[in-house]
Amino acid sequence: MKELKNLLERAMKEISDTTDLFYQQKDQEAFSKLNATLVITSSVMEQLFATLNTEVHPDFDQNELVSILTNAMNAMEEKDTVLLADILRYELLEQFEQIAAQL
Repeated sequence: MKELKNLLERAMKEISDTTDLFYQQKDQEAFSKLNATLVITSSVMEQLFATLNTEVHPDFDQNELVSILTNAMNAMEEKDTVLLADILRYELLEQFEQIAAQL
């Protein structure tokens, strides 16, 4: 669980850094940073779902997380950087914070 918490903390920092760049309209830098953010977010998701098969795991809504990521991908496809940043900052980051608080 400690490894998952560290990974979550790194993901939360990446999300904050990436969204800051989008809000500053530094889209090229933000999209470059987004690649690293997506990689670490993917690792977090893999570990979170792996914990579901253990006795002790954080309480989180799997469907909500998947929905948030789907909405983020849709915003990215539509090149709506403000919506993407809002989803990452105010939905995904919030979920990660709640999960990290349980670890």
